[in-house]
Amino acid sequence: MAKPLKYSLILIVLGIVAGFLLALVNNITSEIINTRQQEELRQALEQYFPYDAYSVDQSKNYDNLNSKITEIYFAFGSDNKLSAVIYKTKAQGYGGAVISLVCIAADGKIVNVKMVEAGKETPGKGDKLFNHDFSIANESVDNYSPEILAGSTVTANAVVGGIHAAVAHFKSIAHTLGGISND
Repeated sequence: MAKPLKYSLILIVLGIVAGFLLALVNNITSEIINTRQQEELRQALEQYFPYDAYSVDQSKNYDNLNSKITEIYFAFGSDNKLSAVIYKTKAQGYGGAVISLVCIAADGKIVNVKMVEAGKETPGKGDKLFNHDFSIANESVDNYSPEILAGSTVTANAVVGGIHAAVAHFKSIAHTLGGISND
């Protein structure tokens, strides 16, 4: 009876030590991972939407966001005035989460949409959307119709769902954007 109790205690202590070490490693690496993800996002913003400056994530300033909208950034021109609102969206695609960036100019025209990450989409089908612009550049948020590629409907619908969420949110805040600047 003493041996099972002894071994049980050893296993409990080992479990506690392992849990503590995992928490410690997670605490150390989570900040590094977050910093890298923010840098990758910043590079994507600069690559796909060339503005002079970008704000930090503004999503915390808005209540009742659609669950597909994960982050919101303001983009500023050389005059430091708001030029566009960029939405980072996340929706379920065929092979996992699909992350897109939706850029809407301050005047209500869609600048562009870029799928920047897709789980394990079908090679040659869902991954074609990385280079697809959905044919809505320069269309008004009041009148747009995204083009979906045949053969990648589920993934395309995930991106389109993000577009619709971004447009709906933009329309709800458009009247408040006039005085925003990067000062």
